Amino acid sequence: MKSKKTLYLKLFLSTFYLSAFTFGGGFVIIPLMRKKFVGDLHWIEEDDIINLITIAQSSPGAVAVNASILLGYRIGKIPGALISVLGTILPPFLILTVISFFTENMFCEVYHNINNDCRNSSLHSLHQCANDNIVTK
Repeated sequence: MKSKKTLYLKLFLSTFYLSAFTFGGGFVIIPLMRKKFVGDLHWIEEDDIINLITIAQSSPGAVAVNASILLGYRIGKIPGALISVLGTILPPFLILTVISFFTENMFCEVYHNINNDCRNSSLHSLHQCANDNIVTK
């Protein structure tokens, strides 16, 4: 049982690390996944990763998440798929949470003013259009 726990921990940390430090979308992470899981860890073969990436690209959804699910399932069945997808989606979730926490109040007044200006402009345009139609008819 200890080896399963270390496998799952290594799977989580590997996908977490790849997701946290990869910028540019799902297609950027694919060569890094290949290097990590085929070259470094030797968990799967080259042919297997090519098949997994092909299926991930043809499935709906984010390529990195799809590849992570398939890779995790191949390595550790259902728990492996869940752990690897958690490792893949957790870093962007945490980064966006921190960013939104700090910028929530920073842009609130600016957004409020822009929203009011747009609403007033739209209402003025609608009112002007209605007046033009009533006056001309």
